[in-house]
Amino acid sequence: TSKAAAGIGEALITTAAGMIVAILALLLLRVNTTFQGKQVEYFSKVAGKLELIYRHLWYERSQLDEARSQFANREF
Repeated sequence: TSKAAAGIGEALITTAAGMIVAILALLLLRVNTTFQGKQVEYFSKVAGKLELIYRHLWYERSQLDEARSQFANREF
């Protein structure tokens, strides 16, 4: 019976060690997933702002080019 108890004890220790490793891995996965979600949200906000800046500058530039061409075509 002592051999059986030793085997059961070893199995319990191995199971506990496996559970600790699994819980730590799950915790790291959760932290990584949260971090990734926050980064995606941040980059989406920044990309939206950059797109607005680009469109605003593009609109101003096209208006400026149009005004220049109209001024160049005027006869004095």
